[in-house]
Amino acid sequence: MSDDFETLLQSGPSTPEGVVDPTQDPMFAAAGSDEMGIFGHIDQAERLLVVLHGYDLKSPMDPGKAMGMAIYGMALHYQYSNVAVLSPQYNTSESFVYGARQVRAELDRVARGRPITLFGYSMGGLVSRQMVVDGLPNVTNLLTFCSPHLGTAGWVPLPNRGAQSLGPDSMDLRALLNHPTDQARRKNYIYMGVCYQEAANGQWHMNDGMVESTSQTCGDWRAPNRHMWKSLRQTVWAGASFEPHASAQMSPDIAQALGVLTQVLPK
Repeated sequence: MSDDFETLLQSGPSTPEGVVDPTQDPMFAAAGSDEMGIFGHIDQAERLLVVLHGYDLKSPMDPGKAMGMAIYGMALHYQYSNVAVLSPQYNTSESFVYGARQVRAELDRVARGRPITLFGYSMGGLVSRQMVVDGLPNVTNLLTFCSPHLGTAGWVPLPNRGAQSLGPDSMDLRALLNHPTDQARRKNYIYMGVCYQEAANGQWHMNDGMVESTSQTCGDWRAPNRHMWKSLRQTVWAGASFEPHASAQMSPDIAQALGVLTQVLPK
């Protein structure tokens, strides 16, 4: 785990004057906005990091707010490098296939042939894989965190087309898994996920409340390029509550994933 990210995501960045309240930083507001955030000097950047949020039932047209702090952390980490951080939005009430088209349209405006690293949380991981299948050029790295690569768990409700596209019986997901491009390239992707422990009885679950560990890692979680961590949050399991999955995109759990990202994409 990255201690720098852990400190940043818990308390904000440090300066000679002390710790900065991130909510007072204009860049933090941009990280959680409903438009594509671009952090860094996009015209001078040599590489692009594209951060993709997950499914959001409550705010399908503004789903990136929950990842605002993580995006802010990445923006701060890379702000004095040749990496520009982009956080495009997509409508999570529609299939991840549609989301991939939305994001691709945004990237086509700014990419200009530069190497792209994709980092997708939850649904964003499938959007990332779909963009590669659809021919997004110059993707050099693809990392996912808590993504349902083999579908969401059987107890997860599927209230709209977006959620249905993530289900184990999804035709869109089946098509992605069977696509020759995805089959050839997915062995090189990096898969990350968490399992959680119930606070009440100490019982561990090999899922994050929404996605089984084998689905988070697209198969055997012990295979190369797979990282499964025990959640650093103890969680009270409350039936239909998916708190472990949702909280993974916040500190301290996501700090572990960001630590892997910085190894794959150094400054």
